[in-house]
Amino acid sequence: MEGGAAVPSDDVGDLPPDVVDAEPRARKDHRVHVLIVDDHEGVAESLSLGLESELGSQFGSSRTAGSVATALKAVQESRPDVIVMDVLLGHEDGIDAIGKIHEVDDTIPVLVFTGMADVELIGQANEAGAAAFLTKRAPLWRLASAVNALANHPPDEGSMLLAALPRSGEIKGVPRLTTRQLEVLTLMRGGYDARSIAQQLGVSLNTARSHVKAILAKLGAHSQLEAVARAARLGILRTR
Repeated sequence: MEGGAAVPSDDVGDLPPDVVDAEPRARKDHRVHVLIVDDHEGVAESLSLGLESELGSQFGSSRTAGSVATALKAVQESRPDVIVMDVLLGHEDGIDAIGKIHEVDDTIPVLVFTGMADVELIGQANEAGAAAFLTKRAPLWRLASAVNALANHPPDEGSMLLAALPRSGEIKGVPRLTTRQLEVLTLMRGGYDARSIAQQLGVSLNTARSHVKAILAKLGAHSQLEAVARAARLGILRTR
């Protein structure tokens, strides 16, 4: 992982407006408290030190856990603002751990942070309820930026899984949609045609059709139904 210059307090990298402009999350103080779940102790400790350096005065504390049981105990004891979760935890699965953590506290956003990156894994993380997905190829300041953003503005249910991924193009096969395109895609999932979408969003029919056309092109789909199905498989939309 690369190091990077400290991120200014108001810098959240390339996060979309729906995350940046969300209502701030109520926290016990103005600093960020993180739980890092990784079965490699050295990696976890390095991430902890790196986040402390990058977040500066915004850093509150960090705990590390090398197993699901230890992570659950830490959640119960400290209620962190954000959990950074690896996928491979020895013989345990970090994706499965997300559901167990949310049984304890479903308000804590989990950022999946892994060296693996493929469409299937993103979809699994999405289904498990992860708030964000970031690869370990990303520089440290991007991880710190994502953690800070999620601590203050965790995405609403149904928001894009890749909200904290700086460039979704890092993951082959996953297109990046604009905030408006996500709104249109959500309406498409509800069975709305272009005319109904235009009415719902208060835009012209031509504008609505342009959005639908752009979404189909990005997803490589030939119909709205196919676009919604592909978006669900890619983890862009949560399944209900």
